[in-house]
Amino acid sequence: MPRVYLTAAQREEAKTAQKLKALGDGIAIYGAKKRLNQKNLAEDLGLNIRTVSKLLDGKPVALSTEQLFRILEKAGMEVTL
Repeated sequence: MPRVYLTAAQREEAKTAQKLKALGDGIAIYGAKKRLNQKNLAEDLGLNIRTVSKLLDGKPVALSTEQLFRILEKAGMEVTL
């Protein structure tokens, strides 16, 4: 089987997709533990319900630094800069 080499851009894209999926999974776990539906989860995180939906689907969203840190904290994820 031939080896497949990824470009730097493809590796970075894969890494970003993996982080977005982990964030979505963390938010889903937080919501399940607190027994929150998407609407209540959005209120708890201080976000729009569409933003929460995109996060749960692992899609990229524009967030402020404050929002991102709050979400990471509630999702139980370690913040690395």
